[in-house]
Amino acid sequence: MVVIEAMACGTPVITVKNENNAARNLIKNGKNGFICNLNENEIAENIIKIITNGLKKKMEIECLLTARKYNWNWAIKKIEEVYLYAA
Repeated sequence: MVVIEAMACGTPVITVKNENNAARNLIKNGKNGFICNLNENEIAENIIKIITNGLKKKMEIECLLTARKYNWNWAIKKIEEVYLYAA
């Protein structure tokens, strides 16, 4: 939810590559954020790219469009599905 909330504010997201990281499925690398290795240098490089190359403004629209696909009704339905599957 945090990733969607950030994008709903027009904020690009930097997340890490990991098969258990669901957030990576929401990121279009270079469009609404970045997916990188769990490495402080790589994370820092992506932050610098966003703030120094004017990418935030360019990524903002893509972030908003991505976030619009999700809403609380969608989230509640998905959470209910998880609980029902686990029961």
